[in-house]
Amino acid sequence: SFIWAGKLLYKNTPPSSIAVYENKLWATFPEHNVLVRYNLNTMREELRIGGGSSSPFANPCHIFIKNNFAYICNKGSLQILKVDLTTYSLEVFEEFTTPVNQYLEVDNRRFVVKDDGVYKLN
Repeated sequence: SFIWAGKLLYKNTPPSSIAVYENKLWATFPEHNVLVRYNLNTMREELRIGGGSSSPFANPCHIFIKNNFAYICNKGSLQILKVDLTTYSLEVFEEFTTPVNQYLEVDNRRFVVKDDGVYKLN
């Protein structure tokens, strides 16, 4: 059975990707260049990173969380951005020549999904 059902929207648009970390739900909204944190108990917005003309995000399409870090595939800048979820500092984690649609780590292996295939990184 469902504990919660409803629409998760930011400015009337759905997220492109979600991830859960420490009882918080994080979501990317590419149309608004923003990363939003929601409280899992209330499903209310608690924190927003980015948005507006000075946003560090450019079409953030996917989020992967490991330890205290969120990895955001930033299609518009051809980068994966790394956000520290304790300090909210942000840095460029990887740069590419074409957009990355998804990033993940499995058993100490790193992968990206691009329009033309899946790649294992060093």
